[in-house]
Amino acid sequence: MNDVEEIKSRLNIVDVIGGYVKLIPAGSNYKALCPFHHEKTPSFTVNEERQVFHCFGCGKGGDIFTFIQEIEGVNFREALKILADRAGITLKGYDKKKTQEKSQVREIIGEAVAIFCKNLKSPAGEKARQYLKERGVTEAMLKKFSLGFALDDWRGLFNSLNRLGFKAEGMKKAGLIIERERDPGGFYDRFRNRIMFPIFNSYGEPLGFSGRVLPGEDSKMGKYINTPQTEVYDKSQAIYGINLAKNAIKQKDRCILLEGNLDVVMSHLAGIENAVATCGTAVTEGQIKIIQRYSNNIAFAFDVDEAGIKASKKGVDLALSLGANAEAINLRTAGKGNKDVADVVQKDPKKWRALARQAKPAMEYYFEIVLKDYQKSDANQKKKLLEELLDKIALLPSKIDQAYYLEKLADDSNTRPEALYDVFNEKLEALANQSGNRFYQEESSDEEKDSEAGESEGNIESTKIVKLLNRVIALIVFYPQLLKKMNKEKLQEALVGLKDSVSKEIIEIILNCGTRFSSPNRYLGLIKDERLKTRTAQLITIAENRFNAYNEGQSRNDFSPKDDFDFCLKQLTEILRREKMDKLMIQIKEAEKAKDKATLAKLIKAYNLLLRKK
Repeated sequence: MNDVEEIKSRLNIVDVIGGYVKLIPAGSNYKALCPFHHEKTPSFTVNEERQVFHCFGCGKGGDIFTFIQEIEGVNFREALKILADRAGITLKGYDKKKTQEKSQVREIIGEAVAIFCKNLKSPAGEKARQYLKERGVTEAMLKKFSLGFALDDWRGLFNSLNRLGFKAEGMKKAGLIIERERDPGGFYDRFRNRIMFPIFNSYGEPLGFSGRVLPGEDSKMGKYINTPQTEVYDKSQAIYGINLAKNAIKQKDRCILLEGNLDVVMSHLAGIENAVATCGTAVTEGQIKIIQRYSNNIAFAFDVDEAGIKASKKGVDLALSLGANAEAINLRTAGKGNKDVADVVQKDPKKWRALARQAKPAMEYYFEIVLKDYQKSDANQKKKLLEELLDKIALLPSKIDQAYYLEKLADDSNTRPEALYDVFNEKLEALANQSGNRFYQEESSDEEKDSEAGESEGNIESTKIVKLLNRVIALIVFYPQLLKKMNKEKLQEALVGLKDSVSKEIIEIILNCGTRFSSPNRYLGLIKDERLKTRTAQLITIAENRFNAYNEGQSRNDFSPKDDFDFCLKQLTEILRREKMDKLMIQIKEAEKAKDKATLAKLIKAYNLLLRKK
């Protein structure tokens, strides 16, 4: 049994997808609102028997691997690793010991989450609960984000985990305890007397914590303490709230990046659920790339102090350099006393919702904050401000956007455009020499664009063929009696003329089976290739939905499988006939140029024969 087969044998697609969307039983299937597009009526179907999903709204479908690739924005290998971890198996070629250690670390962190949550509900957590309540955090948000409390005890967590059977070495690897310098073998809790914000990865596995000191308590250790670098926690890759926000980010095609954990909690409370935050670090390339799995549109809303504005600028610059569409939400317009999103939501949730809708393109934000004191500045300061904006404009990947903002800068600063262009071109040249910037490149030539357009047009007929072949598969599998009535020779003749494809392979397997199976699912047992089996199962699920509607008279009462099959075959034959005629026409032109009369006569005869077949 290979890795794919073993994972499928251990994981049920209903359980996997049910972790992302709410599935409702509907006959032999499960239904839900599609996580890949916005809809009001459920068209997303999961078939447990065949272990496939399909959305009748957007057309996405496949098996558990396809689902994880789509929902997490990862490639097949990454999806394989995610599902292997969930199934508790070690992939071939991976270090089994290291995999088991990571699994144990995640288990320990998961238990710590539960212990901290229990502490918050206990009498010892009263002060923490009161603080969160004063900040506007509701019981629902406490539960949603699994907020907790670390006791004011040097070994409170250590003892709790030890009673559950976990060893000190595992707790240390999880970043939960610290070894005493003067007492080798002695340990104490890293987090004490702090409100605990658990940090999860995008698919809901616990990675670590961010602990906030209680107001009025000793904060010599810092307002926030975060989990150190561990086998499962990398602060440059961690994004607070990504597990809860990713679906909203995909549906809204926009991510709002905030500065603090409490900002995220309060934003979700206000109904803005596509909000996440960095984890005690400046925005990193890894974090931007993870967000880009779900959307390429990122709006920054950092605190209004100088540190927040500086961090926001750096984040926007990085996002632009990585090709993201960056926006900025100006919290200064929220009014006095609102230093962050949490403050805004606590006082007026509607105001935060309005601010989120009013996000400006990043360059508009830069112009606003950089040029606000331009006219009051001296010559040297003006030069620095212009240089700063030119640096930002150079980060834009679109030459059209660059030209627009160069003209805007010339107008707003009363500077000659020619002078700005000279300096700007120097900056572009310098930027092009920096290997780190991958978005400075010449636009495609007209020849390249024409070539791409030609390839796109060439795919139109291929798409029609695939749809027709899939329809033929569904008809044969659901109505096996067609194999006795259909023109099998004509279908095989059509298949010979087609390029190799998954659908073509499936039809050939079905034709070889004959009429011995009366149930669609019996065909799946004959297909050994996982790729073909998954695709066949998906097609059966699609057909089942459609044909059940026909049979119940919901779509039409005069449905005839034989007529439908004949229509598909006629369409296939016609597409192939046109393709042959196109090829012959090219050969005819070549023969005319070469003045080869004999070949020309044969080609014209063949062309006319095809023409008369219409």
